[in-house]
Amino acid sequence: MKSRNIRNVSLILIVLVIALLMGCPPALEITPITAIAITGDEVVGETLDATSTPASATGTYQWTRADAADGSYTPIAGATGSTYDLVAADAGKYLKVTITGTNAYSGMITSAATSQIANANQLAPIGLAGEAPTSFGGSDGKITGTTAAMEYKLSTDTDYTDASEGETTDLSAGEYDVRYAVKTGYNAGDAASIDVPAFERIPITAIGAISGTAMVGEELTAGTLTPSGATADYQWTICDTEGGSYADIGGATASTYTLVVADEGKFIKVVATGTGNYSGTATSAATVAVAEKVYVAGDTGPAGGLVFYDKGSVSDGWRYLEAAPTDIAVSGTYIFGYSRTDSTSSATTVLIGATATAIGTGQANTTALVNAMGSNAYEVLFAFQSTSTTANYAARLCDIHVVGTFEDWFLPSIDELNSMYTNLKSNGLGDFTTTGFYWSSSEFAAGSASVKLFNVNGTQQNNDKSSPGHVRPIRSF
Repeated sequence: MKSRNIRNVSLILIVLVIALLMGCPPALEITPITAIAITGDEVVGETLDATSTPASATGTYQWTRADAADGSYTPIAGATGSTYDLVAADAGKYLKVTITGTNAYSGMITSAATSQIANANQLAPIGLAGEAPTSFGGSDGKITGTTAAMEYKLSTDTDYTDASEGETTDLSAGEYDVRYAVKTGYNAGDAASIDVPAFERIPITAIGAISGTAMVGEELTAGTLTPSGATADYQWTICDTEGGSYADIGGATASTYTLVVADEGKFIKVVATGTGNYSGTATSAATVAVAEKVYVAGDTGPAGGLVFYDKGSVSDGWRYLEAAPTDIAVSGTYIFGYSRTDSTSSATTVLIGATATAIGTGQANTTALVNAMGSNAYEVLFAFQSTSTTANYAARLCDIHVVGTFEDWFLPSIDELNSMYTNLKSNGLGDFTTTGFYWSSSEFAAGSASVKLFNVNGTQQNNDKSSPGHVRPIRSF
């Protein structure tokens, strides 16, 4: 029996050896895959890993995608590895992975779903630069290096605007935020702060000497600015002494200035202050002392009329009287007008009190008449005759008269009117009418005022204030 068992064992060994020699291995042990899990950051741009149990398992993979965690999953083309790089199309979706065992591993296992895949964050853009506008206050500044995927805004604003490819133009100076805009799978990026600098204004470094004759009545012109072509505002100044403290001349803010009687004996400078693309101030050298301008009767005055009186020196702010170039010519002739105690038909006509006759009193007379009658001078003497009024009466028409920039006209007193007749009309100057008469501002009574006939005789008389007469304004300087 014992020898028989030995023979059986020997036969079995021989069979095994023959089987091995013939390439027939013994049967392999097959291990089932029991689980698969997804790990990694579930954000677009990140990589997910499929980890199986057992970890050494081999198999084929298929990643799938769905709109909801419990939705219908469809295969992602080409996603057949153990890792998967999340792309923009995955944003807002859910993913699973299925493994099918190979070699010594069996089974097909699908993972649980991921969380909803999140958008990726974008970094702040780099390589951007701001360029200043080409003029002060201009809006042609730019940011270079932008792309169409970016957006920008002033740092103080709320809403972004789409940027342009290559450069973003038409910008004012300021601090801007530039970022990558929201796109599928990506949140708006962090903003880069870009300064579009202000235009660097060019300083005015000098102003040339004032040109023109420093004499009353003459026009001065500000000198040339450095740099050439600079733009500026001007202020003319005046001082009693060349090296003293200069004060602004009211209203003298052009590049030219016409000297007036009040400037006589004074020194003049002009200050230029840069505007637009230019900054800074420059002050000219002083003129020589302004010389007296001596006018004689018949000379053209500053307002373009004719000078007819010279009192010899400046006092009370004036020396000369100038007649307007022409008569008031709205309708040709005008009444003097009446003043009454009230507007009723029983009112009393009154003497205003503009009775001064001397040279130098016409301005005060005119002011008194206009203050009393305003825009409503009564047209007839007695209130019971009529209560009608007019604004076009002699004193007011002079008070509102304008010649160029000169607005300081008044109705002459009777002595001023006489001087105008003697020094102008008698010498064939002034283009006065010889028919009718000219009103003075000198009242004679409540119902009459002094007038002058500009005919050959030059008669002076008193006429009713309702009489139609000519009007020639005058001014003092």
